[in-house]
Amino acid sequence: MSLDIDNLVVLLNSNLEDPDNTLFGSSSFKIAKLDEAKISLCNLLDVHYLTEITNIESNVSVIGAGYVPFSALTGEVAGGDGGILTAQIYGGSWINLIELNELGKLNNTFAKSSTRNPMGYILQARIYVLPATINNINISYLKMPDTLVSGGTSILNISLKELMINIAESKCRIAKNDIERGTTILSIAYDEIKVMNNKYLKRK
Repeated sequence: MSLDIDNLVVLLNSNLEDPDNTLFGSSSFKIAKLDEAKISLCNLLDVHYLTEITNIESNVSVIGAGYVPFSALTGEVAGGDGGILTAQIYGGSWINLIELNELGKLNNTFAKSSTRNPMGYILQARIYVLPATINNINISYLKMPDTLVSGGTSILNISLKELMINIAESKCRIAKNDIERGTTILSIAYDEIKVMNNKYLKRK
């Protein structure tokens, strides 16, 4: 189920005690703050909470130096380097994406990459693949949702509604110089995100 943007504004107005849009700006202003909240959630939450924004692109060309820049994808990658989920040789093997601190493995004779055992890593908004002779890959990643607009919807999971409204409320208050209350609400929201993410960190 998607999130109705105009309904979110009504709920945000309730939190702000501003049903007539007189204290904290117009509906357009509040939708902009809801959009900022959406971006924050997409960049900060563990991927398990963001399955709705998973996107797969096939047959993406690898640059001669052996990498695909994020800019080659059709959408913005949410979560930075951590927003890349999987990679696969087009029509072939899955690519083993390793952490940067594991790059030393590539010097191991028994861990040499090949088209049967391809490897890769993410660095500075680029997906590097080995061997560098790979020409095309499929990429699964978190795609930042479209900008929120009145009359529209957001594909984020409905379970994130309250958190999204709270972050937007904090941003509205801070923008209108209600700094202390806005900062407190934002801090509580970020603490909740940490708790949510820790549930999955403990499983790794």
